[in-house]
Amino acid sequence: MPPPAVLERFRSLLERSWVVRYGVATAAVLLALVFRILTHLAAGDTLAIYQTFYLATIFVAWQIGTRPAVYTVALGALCTLFFVATWYGTMSILQPIYLLEFLLYIAISFLLIWIINQQKAARLRAEYRRGAVEHMVDQLSRLRREYEQTIVQVDRQSAYLEAVLRQLPVGVVIVSADGGSSSQNRRAEELLGRPPTEADQRAGKVHRLIDVTSGQPLALTDYPLLRAMRGETTHDVQVEAITVDDVHRFLRVNAAPIYDMKGTPIAAVSVFADMTEEYRLRAELEAALAQADQERRRLQAVLDILPIGVTIAAANGKLIYMNGGAYRVWGEDMPSVENAAGYAKYKAWDVETGAPMTPETWAMARALHQGEITQHEVLRIERFDGTSGTMINAAAPIRDASGAIIGGVAANIDITELYEAQAALQDSETRYRMLWNAGFDARVAHQNRVVLDVNEAFTRLLGYTRAEIVGSDGAVTVVTAEAAEQARAAIQQLSEEPYELTMRRKDGSTFQGWLRSVNIPHPDGILRVTTIRDISQLKVAEADRIALVEQETRRRALQHFIRAFSHDFKTPLAVINTTSYLLERTLADEAARARVRTIEEQIERMARMVDNLITLVRLDQQAALELAPLNLVEVLAAVTSAKQEPARKKGLRLDAVLPTDPLMVLGEQERVAQALSELLDNAIRFTEPSGTISLTAYTDDDAAVIEIEDSGAGMPAESLQRIFQPLYRVDDARSLDTGGGGLGLSIVQQVIALHHGHIDVRSEIGRGTVFRVSLPTAVPQA
Repeated sequence: MPPPAVLERFRSLLERSWVVRYGVATAAVLLALVFRILTHLAAGDTLAIYQTFYLATIFVAWQIGTRPAVYTVALGALCTLFFVATWYGTMSILQPIYLLEFLLYIAISFLLIWIINQQKAARLRAEYRRGAVEHMVDQLSRLRREYEQTIVQVDRQSAYLEAVLRQLPVGVVIVSADGGSSSQNRRAEELLGRPPTEADQRAGKVHRLIDVTSGQPLALTDYPLLRAMRGETTHDVQVEAITVDDVHRFLRVNAAPIYDMKGTPIAAVSVFADMTEEYRLRAELEAALAQADQERRRLQAVLDILPIGVTIAAANGKLIYMNGGAYRVWGEDMPSVENAAGYAKYKAWDVETGAPMTPETWAMARALHQGEITQHEVLRIERFDGTSGTMINAAAPIRDASGAIIGGVAANIDITELYEAQAALQDSETRYRMLWNAGFDARVAHQNRVVLDVNEAFTRLLGYTRAEIVGSDGAVTVVTAEAAEQARAAIQQLSEEPYELTMRRKDGSTFQGWLRSVNIPHPDGILRVTTIRDISQLKVAEADRIALVEQETRRRALQHFIRAFSHDFKTPLAVINTTSYLLERTLADEAARARVRTIEEQIERMARMVDNLITLVRLDQQAALELAPLNLVEVLAAVTSAKQEPARKKGLRLDAVLPTDPLMVLGEQERVAQALSELLDNAIRFTEPSGTISLTAYTDDDAAVIEIEDSGAGMPAESLQRIFQPLYRVDDARSLDTGGGGLGLSIVQQVIALHHGHIDVRSEIGRGTVFRVSLPTAVPQA
């Protein structure tokens, strides 16, 4: 038996394709024909001719449909005629018996098709009725479930609504349309109080509502809830509610009817909020406003009589108030402005800087826009009556409770007369101070052993401030203990003869002072003005002059010695060098040859020191060099190329970054190359193996700059100022190891100075050293 999936697939093909339907009908007829032939061959004429075709017709009519069944009948008739003609001959078809059977086959086949169609229609009607009943049952079940769910949701929503009503901060009262039932939330119970009892009603104690606007009691029929029960809606009715226990509350009441789905009123709801606190606050606010208005009137009276000008501005800068003092400061024609831009009408200049005041720089504008408080601003003003004056200007912002700026207030004090008197006094004081502070000598005015005044030179010389020395016995405190008696004697004797004292500064240091006093008669006693001059520098200068003469004498003797004996030094060194060279080649022992090479290195070092001494002496004697334009790039390239091999032997990397264009300077090529070679030798000498040396050249304004940086051990900061001194070594032990003589950097500095250049050095311990050489550039010649 075929599986259900195959049958379902077959039925689907029958429903969708007429070719399949008629193909199956044809196959059924052919099977009936084959079966008829087989029965004829097996049993003879035991079966009627059309019996097997009835089966095909019944099958097609039941399974496929009416039209394929009619097609089956027609095709079966043709097959029957084919069968009769084949077995009995063509003439047998015309016999009455066969014609009768043919007609009977047609009739019976159509009868079977009709019967089958009736059966199928009856079955469809029965299935339809059964499906309709099942659908109705399903609909009823669904409606029942929806009803039950609706009941649950209504109960839940009712619970939610009841919980919300209980927690609402307003009172809610719901009354049925006939007044038979009512409900209210907890807040309503609190606001309305307990319901009246019969005893309360007999005593006239009932709930009452009084219209706040009119102050008259509301009639019962005008109560908002009763009006809502009549279908009216009321909004924001403000009443004073009096409970049974005579508790007074102010309420805002809203009421409205509740309708069912047909529009019939079924209940009324009233919602009321407690406005008692709001009315109390409103009363307090009105009282506060009245008090504020009273205070404003008092302030107005104070402002009107103030001798200073007071101006108040709104947040946009508009001047909304100016008292009489403001008009006295600026003149009676003082204008009012609508915004801060109008401040340009007021002409004023800062007394200290002389800068004119713009609308943005006025203290009022700064207070409004930036919240700045100005306390003492002195301005020179031009009044609106054409006169000028001076005033003190102050301003501050006015803020609300949240801190936002809502306005500003400014105060103006006219100090024209005071300022003019102060200016005259200050001019007099200035002239006195100019005379008193004139000159380089320190001066002190003292009377009765009390210092009255000192000049600026005194404070610079002795380190005391004017406040520290004025009023003290300064004439004694600024001298040493040994000289105190001499100072006291000079003061007591009122001597005007000059004398010398060892004086003491505030920091404890001493100096040699030259003093001379002048006595000035005064009603309170003799006023002495003492002049103090520091002669320590004169004494030091005299000692320095003597030392310089002695140093110049020694330098000339050294130069004479070097010029006289340089040849005597170099000739023995050359002989020793040649002898060691020949000796090295005659010795077979490697240790002996190494010692000979050490001798050669030391001889070479001594020769280099002699050459450096000679060079240094020549540079000292040479006032100027013959400078000519030269391309510094070519000199740097040649020097760098010559130093590549010594750097490579020591395991160093020497990099040069040179400009592609010529870098012209005024100089002597040999000396410039000598200085740069010495700097590179110095870098190679003091950089450990695997280190790096970089040379960079570039222009900086009107100067050519060469920077030589190494990754060596570096130098301490205290040595940087002395490394250009002759024979100075940062580390004697390191100099002996590297072969430095302490003269190379001195030669470099003198060469650079003779080229009108400058050399600087930067170094840190463990981070290397950078030498920076700067030479004036020259325009290249064509």
